[in-house]
Amino acid sequence: MELAIAFALGLRHASDPDHLVAVTSLVAAEDGDTRTAARLGAWWGAGHAAALLAIGLPLIAFKSHLPAWLEAGAEKAVGIVIVLLAARVVLNWARGDDGLWHEAFPLRSPVQAIGIGMLHGLAGTGAVVVLLIAAVPGQLEAALALA
Repeated sequence: MELAIAFALGLRHASDPDHLVAVTSLVAAEDGDTRTAARLGAWWGAGHAAALLAIGLPLIAFKSHLPAWLEAGAEKAVGIVIVLLAARVVLNWARGDDGLWHEAFPLRSPVQAIGIGMLHGLAGTGAVVVLLIAAVPGQLEAALALA
């Protein structure tokens, strides 16, 4: 039952506004290339999941938590990245950008998408792990719920 609840909460988490803004602004394509957009969204999701598991599993194993300064810094960095991505979309729309600027300064590479996803995953890991350690009786169950 706990795993079913964790799965449902994970699905709900995926539709949080900060996720939607980050992914939408990252994958917004002027030419409507949905395959590229889906690929970048998948890279973002892989980065998010990798950070969550890489940091969360050891925290669960040692019944620990992220230092407050790291969690706060990651949250601030996510906010800055979301604002920058959104500003980029708005500026391109306002300028009627023809795409030449993007060729000179590509901001939608898989590496950048996975990096932004990892930062986002890092920012949310601390709170999730603290809740799992408190709510789920065993470490294995907590690790499965995190995954």
